[in-house]
Amino acid sequence: MKDTTYGIGEMLYQLLTKHKMQHQCVASCWNDVQVEEIITHLDITPAQFLTSSLREWRRDPVGFFNKKVSQGVQSFSVAASEVNADFLRQAHLRLMPVFVWTVNSEKDMKRYYEIGVDGIISNNVQEVVDVGRISCTHGTIRPYHLDSHEDSFSEKYYSQQDIIFLTMGIIGSVFVLNVLLLVLVPLLKRKFCPLTYVEMTGASNNLKTIPV
Repeated sequence: MKDTTYGIGEMLYQLLTKHKMQHQCVASCWNDVQVEEIITHLDITPAQFLTSSLREWRRDPVGFFNKKVSQGVQSFSVAASEVNADFLRQAHLRLMPVFVWTVNSEKDMKRYYEIGVDGIISNNVQEVVDVGRISCTHGTIRPYHLDSHEDSFSEKYYSQQDIIFLTMGIIGSVFVLNVLLLVLVPLLKRKFCPLTYVEMTGASNNLKTIPV
C-alpha cells in the first residue's frame, strides 16, 4: 500500500468486502500506521510488514520481532538485497513467512529459494514458478498457491525432511496404539467378559461356576 495516511484500512475494507476478498488478500504495510489500520478494519486479512531496509532488525533483532508480533504482523515482504539466512531463521522460528522483491534472474531466484525464502516477487512470474518447481523437486522448498475459488491449498509439495517426519509420526502413532491395545484389551475383557471355570461335585454331577 502506498497511501500512508489514516483511513486506508476503512477504504480497503469497503473494497475487499464488496468483492468478498478479505480472506484472499495480504495487506502489505509500509509503516505502523498501516498495520494498525489493517488490524482494526480487516481482522481476517493478514497484515504483512513491507520494507526496503532491515536496519532496525540489525540494531535490535529481538526487539524488532517482538514489536512486529505485538502489532499483529504475520509475515514480511523485504527488499531481496536486505535478506539473509539469519533473518529468515529468526522469522521462521516465530512462524512468520518471508517474501523477497524484486528478483528477476534465474540465478538469484535459485539462491533465495536455497536460503529458505517463502516466496519471490518478480517481473518474470513464469520463471519464478518454473524455478520453484525444480527447487521443490530437489527438496529445497515447499511452494504453494491458493486456489482462486476455494479456501484451500490446491497444490502442495513436500521436502524429503517433511516425508521423514511424517513417516516417523506414523510409526510412533502405530506404536502408541499397539501399547494402548495391549493394556486396554485385557482390562476390558476382565470387566465385560469375566472368566469362570466349572466344578463338578460328587456323584450327582452338580455343576457350579466360580468367577475367576
